[in-house]
Amino acid sequence: MKVAFRGLLAVLFTACLSGIAQAASEQDIARLKEYFSGQGPVHYELYAPLSSVDQPVGGAVFSEGTGGRLEIARVQNGNVESLLTQSLPEINTKPPFTFLLTGAHLLTYITRDWMDLTGQSHRRGDLKIYDLISEDTPQIVFELNDVCDLSFQSGGALSTKNLLSQPAPHFLNNCGWLPIKHNYCWLNYDMDTKKYSLHQHLTGLPDAAEVDAANLNNRAILRYREGRLLEASSLLTQADNVAEADQSIIVRNQALVNSEIDDIGIQADKFPAQPASEALEYFWQGNYLAVLRVMDAHARFGYAPEESAIFGLALAREDRWPDSDKFTAELERAQPPFLADYYWELVKIAYSQQRQNPTDVHRDIANKWLLKLELVDPRHPGYIVGLSRLLRDTGELGQSEQVLEQYVFNPVNAERNLAEPRLELFELYSNRAYLPGCDQLVADALRGPVIDLLGYVLLLDYADYSTALVDVTTGEENRIIAPEKPLEMFNVQ
Repeated sequence: MKVAFRGLLAVLFTACLSGIAQAASEQDIARLKEYFSGQGPVHYELYAPLSSVDQPVGGAVFSEGTGGRLEIARVQNGNVESLLTQSLPEINTKPPFTFLLTGAHLLTYITRDWMDLTGQSHRRGDLKIYDLISEDTPQIVFELNDVCDLSFQSGGALSTKNLLSQPAPHFLNNCGWLPIKHNYCWLNYDMDTKKYSLHQHLTGLPDAAEVDAANLNNRAILRYREGRLLEASSLLTQADNVAEADQSIIVRNQALVNSEIDDIGIQADKFPAQPASEALEYFWQGNYLAVLRVMDAHARFGYAPEESAIFGLALAREDRWPDSDKFTAELERAQPPFLADYYWELVKIAYSQQRQNPTDVHRDIANKWLLKLELVDPRHPGYIVGLSRLLRDTGELGQSEQVLEQYVFNPVNAERNLAEPRLELFELYSNRAYLPGCDQLVADALRGPVIDLLGYVLLLDYADYSTALVDVTTGEENRIIAPEKPLEMFNVQ
């Protein structure tokens, strides 16, 4: 499915390459076009906008029966020569390739249709990056094997950072409505090491326990991970206002969050033929009061199970648990297939509220829904995470680890999305510096089919932002002393 992706990509062009290439001539592009037109019916074509004057490159997808063919060619000494040819099992609406680093590298993502055990349809394939300018061209310099549903920039990139997108593995993404919530990560090229690497797309800052701006920036990342995009944007605005350093990082983080908010808002307009939900749009944006306005407007028409889930979660995030319980009761009567996932979302919301306001109230709420989750699906990844946390809270760190290990490393659970229990176990390993265990978890997270690439990236590019949950205490020397009688400055008695 195509998804609005332009806004997020607009922030990519902040690290432009200089001195690598000049614009290819119109004559060279014409040569490539003529060459491709002679190879068969062209379904899609793309030319690197700033490829080398000596070796301008282009690519085309040709329709061939039920499938197709991808060919990459370049102009060298006035002649066109083929660099790479690959067969395509299917012609997809998304382009299967793009050029990186102004044509120095080629990214391909050739996919085929695949259906998972839940009946959800995916595009499954290998992402590969080829070096087009070395002596032994083309050669693979980076690859991600067996990854599902990736999106990437389809134009020639002028940046060493390229944004990858993948639908988030959330049950509300499977309800058949727009908008679709996506996960993002950077595919970054290091000009010194000549290597690609994956990173979280929002960048954390050090010293979050002492520096206001860093605290607000990292807290925004935590809120973003909870789905609270509007709150994350607000926190980043505050961080920008008080920042004395690292402002470019904060501004880029906010541009990414704001662009995602905008993209979520325009998906329904871009694809009017597909069913869309206004409540889901507000929910993904983290605008829960707007979700509740939609709820009130639709009350007399009744709610579909997916709508009841949206409203129940929105009320819970507004800490209106008694009202949320009414929608949960409706779902329990309907018994939709996503009920266990819904329970786990309630548990996570209660965990978040308990961290912000440590009381027994939200801990009891979390435990209540965790017990419900156990009754519905005791093998649910969320239940294992919750059970591990209960053991950790009672000081049973060894048993907490053991519960996660027995689940994550059990082949019986290989078909489950293990991203959350893996991350939980990774944090425990990291806290006691058990590096072999961390390495094993990272390797396991990349076993295909990879439906949750972000789960892998969060391990590969692990960062602990827990210090952002503590407010920065301002020292007395940084406080502004207010006068005892402030109105006297204005001659007011």
